[in-house]
Amino acid sequence: MAGVRAGARLRAGVLPVSAVFTLGELAALLGVRAEGPPGLRLVGVAPLEAAGPDQLTFVKDVRHLALLARSQAGAVLCRAQDDVAGRPALRVENPRLAAARAVALFRPPAPVEPGRHAQCAVAPDAVVPASCQVGPFAVVERGAVLGERVVLGPHVVVGAGARLGDDTRLDARVVLYPGVSVGRRCHLHAGVVIGAPGFGYEQTRAGPVGFPQHGTVVLGDDVRIGANSTVDRATFLATRLGDGTAVDNLVQVSHNVSVGPGVLICALAGIGGGARLGRHSVVGPQGALAPEALLGDGTILGARGAIASHQRLEAPGRIFMGDTPMPLEDWKRWQIVRLRAGRARGPAGGLTTEPGPAPGG
Repeated sequence: MAGVRAGARLRAGVLPVSAVFTLGELAALLGVRAEGPPGLRLVGVAPLEAAGPDQLTFVKDVRHLALLARSQAGAVLCRAQDDVAGRPALRVENPRLAAARAVALFRPPAPVEPGRHAQCAVAPDAVVPASCQVGPFAVVERGAVLGERVVLGPHVVVGAGARLGDDTRLDARVVLYPGVSVGRRCHLHAGVVIGAPGFGYEQTRAGPVGFPQHGTVVLGDDVRIGANSTVDRATFLATRLGDGTAVDNLVQVSHNVSVGPGVLICALAGIGGGARLGRHSVVGPQGALAPEALLGDGTILGARGAIASHQRLEAPGRIFMGDTPMPLEDWKRWQIVRLRAGRARGPAGGLTTEPGPAPGG
């Protein structure tokens, strides 16, 4: 019964579910232990407060366990030690991670519909396999090479000589400039631009003089880039994003940047020219790396954090905050000191409220 289509329906504004699984099937697919009737039918994943009797939810800590008592969810993803009062459960090490995998099972990507829309434009010498889906007004320029099962949404432009790996999807209005390379199983969301010229200038008395940007961009496999983000081409060589990197919406990655595998870059972040991000590092919302800065392997730069030009921040597993980055624990103490000083100065001193939870805390 796994993968059976469910009737289209809406619940609280959520998109229609796409499949039905039993509790036993989900346990097998996720490789976990199930408690409860294996034939229990589930149609999707929902948060505690919104889940119904035919949906799966998850609890990730003690606070969520307290909320579970009021939830109508039919089954729950939880940790081995969690007391869920006899509710059908899937016991996992990381409930949130398991929930993400379950959502992917219930709502798989739309299937590829091979073929070319009558209003697309494909250059005669472009390589576009019959398994690809080319949407309306999409353009594939001369010498471009697409892998198998590539999907091009409406108004996508694939520049001359660009290359795309198998099973990659470009949503509406994505632009790949000439010569860029995108790996396998990548997903570029609406409005993404890859390979625009980097912002390289030399300032003179007569005004800025542009430095030609003739390099390229190379995206690894399984890269995800959010809506309206940009990755600029390098000056001479390549701007690179490693395998499995995920970039949020409205992010700027400048020329000559090197991003290791498994990196997370959150919304509104700006990565300056020549900056380097080590493997599995994280840049929080509105984070910034100035040109030639380095964020080391596994290091986390929190919301609005900034690293100055040529500075290095390397501390695997630690979180840093502020425009002069400091460890999260020190940053929290500093915020308390600042706010207490403000109260001592009175109304003219600015903020007088107690600090809330620190970002990333």
